[in-house]
Amino acid sequence: MALQCLPHLLRGTAASAVVVFCDFRKAYDTIDREFLFSAMDALGVGAGFLTLTRLLLADTRSRAMALLQLLKARGIGITVAGQQLTALQYADDAQALLPSLDDVPSFLAAMDTFGAATGQRLNPAKTSLLPIGDVPAGLPAVVHGLRVVSQATSLGVAFGAAADHAARWPALMAGVESCFARIASLPRFSAFGRGFATAAYGVSKLLYPAEFTGHPPEQHMAELMRVTAKVVDRGQAPSDATRKFAGLAGWALAGRPADGGFGALPWREHITSRHAWWGLQLLLAPAAVPWVAIARALLRRCADTAVHPMGLLLWLAGQPPPGSIAQLPPPLRRLHAGLRSLPPVADVAEQPLVLGPWCWAAPLWGNLYFCSPNFPTGIDHDFIDFSAAGVTSLGQLLHLERAVAAAPGGAAYALVWTTMLGRYAAFASRFYAVERLAALLAALPPAWVHAARAAAAELAAGLLQPPALADALAVLLPRLGWAHPALPAPLLLSSFTVRRGTSLLTSPTATRRAAQYFTPFGLLADAAAPAPAAVVQAVLARLWRVRWENCHKEPFWRLLCDAVPTASRLHMDQPCQCEGAPTDRRHHFWTCPVARGVVDSIAGELTARQLLPAPLAAAHI
Repeated sequence: MALQCLPHLLRGTAASAVVVFCDFRKAYDTIDREFLFSAMDALGVGAGFLTLTRLLLADTRSRAMALLQLLKARGIGITVAGQQLTALQYADDAQALLPSLDDVPSFLAAMDTFGAATGQRLNPAKTSLLPIGDVPAGLPAVVHGLRVVSQATSLGVAFGAAADHAARWPALMAGVESCFARIASLPRFSAFGRGFATAAYGVSKLLYPAEFTGHPPEQHMAELMRVTAKVVDRGQAPSDATRKFAGLAGWALAGRPADGGFGALPWREHITSRHAWWGLQLLLAPAAVPWVAIARALLRRCADTAVHPMGLLLWLAGQPPPGSIAQLPPPLRRLHAGLRSLPPVADVAEQPLVLGPWCWAAPLWGNLYFCSPNFPTGIDHDFIDFSAAGVTSLGQLLHLERAVAAAPGGAAYALVWTTMLGRYAAFASRFYAVERLAALLAALPPAWVHAARAAAAELAAGLLQPPALADALAVLLPRLGWAHPALPAPLLLSSFTVRRGTSLLTSPTATRRAAQYFTPFGLLADAAAPAPAAVVQAVLARLWRVRWENCHKEPFWRLLCDAVPTASRLHMDQPCQCEGAPTDRRHHFWTCPVARGVVDSIAGELTARQLLPAPLAAAHI
C-alpha cells in the first residue's frame, strides 16, 4: 500500500523519489526468525518440529533490522508525511527509498558495507531503480550498473507509471481455468466438493492480485461466473463444449451448504471485503504505520475536508470527495469503494454517547454524527467553503464565530479574514460570513454545540487543556459499527474481519435465496401450512450436519433449488410415463405412482421402527 500511494502523494507536491527494488543472493537470511516461527505455529506445525527448528536456527540472526539501521545511519531515505522512510523489506523483496538517482552511489556504498559484514550482497541483474512521483524526463537507462525502469514488481504486484494491471488478468484467468479443469476431472466429487475446491484451489489464485489491484475487468468477472457454474453444477471443465442441463444459477452456488449454497466462494464480495478491511486500517491503525501516514497525507491533498479518513465511511463512492473535482487516486478509490459497499455505519454501542469537552475538538467533516434528515450524507458538501478556508473542528468554528462577532467590519474583520479564514474569497464579505456561520451552527446537533461552548468557556478560564482531534476520535470510533440481520451481534469497526465483511455483503444473496427458493419450497411441500424460509434453511443446516456422504445430500439441495431436470424445468411439453399431467418436481417426488411406491416403502420402514408419529407428508419427504 505504501508503494501504491507514495507516487500519487509525491506527484501532488511536484516531488519525486527513487525506489530501489533490491534482490539479495541469500534471501533466506533476511527473514525475521520470530516471524518464521510464528508463521510455522499458525500453520499447525507440531511443537516438536518447531522446537527442533528453533535449535537449528539458534545461532543465526535476522539481518533485516541490521540493514534498515545501516541505511538510516547513512542518512539514506526520504521524508514524506512527516516521517523519514528508509526501506521496506520482506525476504528478498526489499525496497530502499532514495531522493534521486544522484543518491545511488551512497546507497551502493552502504550495501557494500552490509555485504562485507553479512555475506549478503545485491544481485545487480535483478535489482532495479524505479523513479516515482513527478519523474523528470531524459533519465539514463543504467545508473552505476543498475537498470532504471518504468515498472517493477514486488510480491506479485506491479508498480510504476507503466504498470498495466489489466494485462495480467488473462494469464491469471488461464491459471484458474487450468485448476478448474483438474477439479472437474476428479471422480466422485459432489457439487459441494467441487464448490469447495473452486474456492480453495481455483479462485484463490485471483484473490491476492485483486486485493491490491482491484476487481478483475468485467469480462473476466462474467467468465469466472460462467466457468464456476460449469464446474460446480455440471462437473465440466471450462473447455468442455458438451451441452448439459444447467440446473443451478451461478449466484446460488456461493455460500455455505448449511445456508443453502454449494460451497463456492462469493469471490466478488470477498474481494470487496478485503478492500474494506484495508480501508478500516486506514481509519483505525496508528499514524506511525508508514503506509497509513502516506495514505492519510494523500487523502488530505485530495479532499479539503479530509482531516481524518472517517469521511470515507460517509462520502459517496465513485464521486470526487468534497472540495475536489477529481476522483481519488486508484489505491484510495479502491479502499473507499470497499467501505461504501458495506451497509451504512452507525453508532452500535450499548451505552448512550456522553458528550463532553472532547466535542470542542470534534471534526466537522466526515462526521457521521452530523447526518440529519436535512443533511442525510453529512454537512461536508453543503459547507465546503468552511473546509476550504481551513475550519476543521467544532471548537475552531466557535472561535471563528466569536472573532467575527467582535469584528464589526473594516480592518478588524479583514484581520479575521486573513488569520482565521485564509483569505478565502467567499468570506471576503462579513455579511456572507455571518450568514454562513449561522447556517452551519444550525445544521449541527444542538447538544454538541452546547458541549463545545462549555468547553470553550473552560478553556478561556484556564480550567481545561485544549482537547485534540485524537481525544474526539478516541470517543467516536470505538462506538461505530454495524447492526445487521446477517450478524449475530453488532459488529464494531475494530472487530471487522474479511469473513464478517463477506457475510454483510452477501446478505442480499441470502434474501434472494430465501425468496426465490426457500419460500416457494415451503409452499410446495405443504400448501395448507407452508413452512417459512427460516424453517427450510434450518432443515438444510440439520441435514448438512448428518454424517453421510455429500453426494447423497446433493439431490435435496437440487430439489430445493428446482435444479432437477424434470420436463417442466427443461421447458418440455412431455407428460410423465404414468400419464400424469404435471411433470414438475412435486410430481416426480410425491404424486407419481413410482414416487408413491418409494414413499410407501419409507413410511413402512419408519412405522416398523416406531419413528413415524403421524402419516408421512410431502413436507417430510
